[in-house]
Amino acid sequence: MIQTPIIYVPKIVPDPPSILRQLAYCDSCPVPGPRRDPDGWFTSPPTVLHGEMYGRHDIPVECSIRYDPDYGGMFTQIYG
Repeated sequence: MIQTPIIYVPKIVPDPPSILRQLAYCDSCPVPGPRRDPDGWFTSPPTVLHGEMYGRHDIPVECSIRYDPDYGGMFTQIYG
């Protein structure tokens, strides 16, 4: 009997970039931010962070992160 180990590595292919992002790539321009090109960015669900001001006041801050979904999920730019 002949045996050999097999390793399966799935190929991850991102969706095509948004139209505005493609135009920026073609024209060698900066990538438009999430306000100008909301379809070109993924927005995480909002979360609430708590901080302290002057050691006395609890300050809640709601935030979410917008990131560039190109390259199979690797972050290239992050907007907070």
